[in-house]
Amino acid sequence: MLPEDFVPKFAPAAGFRDILVHMYTDIDVERVYGYLQKNLDDIKLFGRLVAL
Repeated sequence: MLPEDFVPKFAPAAGFRDILVHMYTDIDVERVYGYLQKNLDDIKLFGRLVAL
């Protein structure tokens, strides 16, 4: 289970994931890079939380 305060913070990642999966032919690499640069700590935290 994810901490309650983490869920709203990470919710936009679900939308980002949908873009990567369903619109992969139209992906803007610069946008992906920018997103990862701004949100890498949250992505790493999510990985640690789901690995527990």
